[in-house]
Amino acid sequence: MSKTLVIASMEIAGRGTAVSLLRESDGKVLDFSILPDSDSETPVGAVFVGRVEKIDRKTNGAFVRICGGRMVFLPIRKNQTCRNFCMITKRPPEAQLHSGDMLLLQIDGEAVKTKLPHARAEINLSGHFLVVTSGPSSLHFSSKLPPQEKERIRRDLTDPGGTLPGHCVIIRTAASSASAAEIRAEYDRIGSRLEEILTIGKTRTYGTCLYRPFPWQHLFEQIQDPDLVETDLDEVRLIAEKSGICCIFHDPAGQDTDPLYRKYNIPSLLDHLTAKRVWMKSGATLIIEQTEAFAAIDVNSGKFSKNITHEEMAVRLNFEAADAAMEQIRLRSLTGTILIDFLNMCPENEKKLIEYLEALAAREPVKTIVVDITKLGIAELTRERTRLSLSEQLKRLKENDA
Repeated sequence: MSKTLVIASMEIAGRGTAVSLLRESDGKVLDFSILPDSDSETPVGAVFVGRVEKIDRKTNGAFVRICGGRMVFLPIRKNQTCRNFCMITKRPPEAQLHSGDMLLLQIDGEAVKTKLPHARAEINLSGHFLVVTSGPSSLHFSSKLPPQEKERIRRDLTDPGGTLPGHCVIIRTAASSASAAEIRAEYDRIGSRLEEILTIGKTRTYGTCLYRPFPWQHLFEQIQDPDLVETDLDEVRLIAEKSGICCIFHDPAGQDTDPLYRKYNIPSLLDHLTAKRVWMKSGATLIIEQTEAFAAIDVNSGKFSKNITHEEMAVRLNFEAADAAMEQIRLRSLTGTILIDFLNMCPENEKKLIEYLEALAAREPVKTIVVDITKLGIAELTRERTRLSLSEQLKRLKENDA
């Protein structure tokens, strides 16, 4: 099924910004977000030259200063030494990291409330088929790839002499449909870019930004023939054309057509994704609350009315709610601890519900784990944080406008 990536300019809370919408040809929305990048921030994926200001042994991390005097937090694992970092300061490989050291780091988590942005020691550059990192030469595969595909790709990337690629390479699930030439070409392109960053970085002063990803790069990585991009932003059009992606450009200066965001009814979608109450087809509802500690989703039978037993009703609504809740979690970018209060059922049906939730979580692009379901019928999930939630994106937009 083909996909369309829509990136459109629009006004939110009285401020001009841009939104992205990834949808399948049947209209199903896969991803929605508000412009995640600005010159005043440290975007996830950006690579900086940093200087260690303080080592905090209690939190097993370092506070590192980057551009504009901003600080980020760099976790340090036990027994991690200079050989595990892309060091600029010349130190013995077996030495510990010290205050004043200069090194390369990559932002892997945005600032949340009072917490600093998170950084990592490894530099990762991703493409559609693979991820190349600054770690030792090795080859790893997505667990979703079948064994025969892993072996085929291993042969394609191994030199005649049996030597693996010069970097740590992680093969993504999408590589199963790629030819040897496509995989090798992407590796050569990304590997060269990583090598350039590592080489140039050693000659730069702290605060230098060595790499700033395109804001919607993670979505572009999901686009392939016959998918297309629709946009009214010149920057997006140029990147799509450079990547060989079919692009439909809507000239914002055109007077005869409605704005692109109206074509896809984005304001209504935004209202839907920020509403506390979400209606399901059966007449039941989800009540979604995002607190400081966790996100809570309550399943309410609402207007559902059928001449069936309570158990039959609970089974029907809970399975429908599982689908609806997982969609809302994905589109609202809810992360951390997520609690879903399902209708009470017998233990046998609860077990089936958990198995169904696990199957849904396995298909999510962001790592999602179904922990358990309590005696009160509350399912516990955890979801990896890769970006701000939609409500946090909106809050940040309003704060930046203040």
